[in-house]
Amino acid sequence: MCDNKEKSISLPKNSKLTEDAVKYLDDIFDYSSPEEYRETLIEIYQVYIISEHQSLPQEFERMASQLYFLINFFKKIGHEMGGGESEA
Repeated sequence: MCDNKEKSISLPKNSKLTEDAVKYLDDIFDYSSPEEYRETLIEIYQVYIISEHQSLPQEFERMASQLYFLINFFKKIGHEMGGGESEA
C-alpha cells in the first residue's frame, strides 16, 4: 500500500520534532506496528526485572519512568493510527 501523496502536519513552534524526525517515526512503522513495539518493550522490561530483581541499577526509577512514557507513547500512537486499544 504505497501512495505517494504527502500529508501536512502542524507542530508547535517550540516542538523538538523536525520534519526528518517525523519521517523517521513514520519509517519505523513500516517495520512493525506501534502495538508490536509496545508489546516488545513490555516483554523486555519484564524479563529484565525478573533476571535483575536483586541488583537493579541505582537509576532504575528514572529508567522505569522513561520506559513507561515510551510504552504509553506507542499506545497513543497505535490508537491515533486506528489500530490500538482505547485510552485507559
